[in-house]
Amino acid sequence: IRILRLYPGKDRDLLKCTLSEIRTRSLPKYEALSYTWGPNEFPKRITDGDSGADIAITNNLFDAFQVLRLEEESRLLWIDAVCINQNDDVEKSGQVAMMSSIYQNADSVLVWLGSAPEDHLETTNSEPVFEKSHSALSDAITAGVGTIFESKWFTRVWIVQEYILAK
Repeated sequence: IRILRLYPGKDRDLLKCTLSEIRTRSLPKYEALSYTWGPNEFPKRITDGDSGADIAITNNLFDAFQVLRLEEESRLLWIDAVCINQNDDVEKSGQVAMMSSIYQNADSVLVWLGSAPEDHLETTNSEPVFEKSHSALSDAITAGVGTIFESKWFTRVWIVQEYILAK
């Protein structure tokens, strides 16, 4: 399988990675990412540090990388959209058959529900918690939880497998 090494960086530093093919018998510790692709558009880029080539990714995956990237150390990730050659039907079918073992062997499975809506961040961060009335705080929490469960992630059939197989 391929594993993506997401290099460290801060804030809006250029995203850099390398893709390595690794034998399943000698897998390093890695994390698998469970997320939704979003629209079938690939307007964002992440730079492969070995080849210098740009890898086209979705907006949602770009946002996930921005948040999941560590500041001081690399992170090893398995992400279907990048680690499987989406233009090779033979590879795709072989990798899909291996997905249960890919998720089982992952050190952990990260779930990316997407970026928080701007208005949600503004509402929850606009005034200190101790100044909010119980009612206002309760409404904000209810709205936040509702937003989480409205995520497209919960509508994917694959999430059952990804969730159950996670360690």
